[in-house]
Amino acid sequence: MFYVTGDAMSDSWNGSFEELSDSDIKAEVIAWRDLYFTWINWYPVAEPETPSADGVANILSSIGVTPGAQLTVTLLWEAAVDLDLYFSCADGSLIYYANMGSPNAACGGSLDYDMQANATPIDIGDGVMRRVENISLGSAQEGHTYNGYIHYYSGSGNAGFQVIFSGTVNGELVVYGSQTVNVETFDT
Repeated sequence: MFYVTGDAMSDSWNGSFEELSDSDIKAEVIAWRDLYFTWINWYPVAEPETPSADGVANILSSIGVTPGAQLTVTLLWEAAVDLDLYFSCADGSLIYYANMGSPNAACGGSLDYDMQANATPIDIGDGVMRRVENISLGSAQEGHTYNGYIHYYSGSGNAGFQVIFSGTVNGELVVYGSQTVNVETFDT
């Protein structure tokens, strides 16, 4: 959440906040930040790398999941917010917190672990503390494009997250890749 005062606006601005849209205010605040806090841009935050198969195995082990599913979707984040992982089966039905402990009948997938904002982060290996949610899909359907999304359920503040895609092929854990998303909340 940003609290904007007139000194965060450009020298050429002399209007009222009511005249500005949220995107105008955000652009002005970012310009002010970049002018007065130039060091912020000097040290960009590196995105986390896609973990190795051993790294994913450590994450799964830390939440009590044994690798074995054809497709596993793992959500990692640091902020003290509640993010919910959703995943779509081939028939369009969803796997999410309602499937905790009981597989979705359409595709056999279930949410293995649901972490809320007030939960203590988990050591996912080498002392790295993260919040985790995980969905395992027993059998993937060939030729189907799977979709999913992350729902910002509760909390406040920025909540960057990483989604890791993995699975078991011929008894071996394989990491297919990951996607990192940096989410900024902006409330006026």
